[in-house]
Amino acid sequence: MQSHSVRALALVATVTACSDFPEPETLDAAPLYGCYVATGSPTFAVTAKGVRITGAGAAIPYRYETHKIGAVLKMPVVAEVVGGKSTFQRSEDHFYRVLFVEGQPVIRVAFGKEGNLSNYVRYTSSDCRT
Repeated sequence: MQSHSVRALALVATVTACSDFPEPETLDAAPLYGCYVATGSPTFAVTAKGVRITGAGAAIPYRYETHKIGAVLKMPVVAEVVGGKSTFQRSEDHFYRVLFVEGQPVIRVAFGKEGNLSNYVRYTSSDCRT
């Protein structure tokens, strides 16, 4: 009888803990619009019509969301290392952390299984070659 009470209490505690975090919420992506550059990695542009990756062709849909860890860019792209080069490949949805440093957005991308971290900073020029 006592083990049933312990299990019930554990279930209630789990359900209560999970309810403390709000569901992801879509944010206005306008503050992110621009061209992003990281050393040794492909550039990309965040626009109202999607993310355009250098050499990838069509714009890729995305969502700018807030999660319990903070703001993220959610898009169907995985960051890979192919032949020793960082690249983006179409995939299921992946999340990329968005931070603001001195008021400017920085998008953190971990490439490959090793998680080679690139901090993408917004380039001030309107000439983004994607």
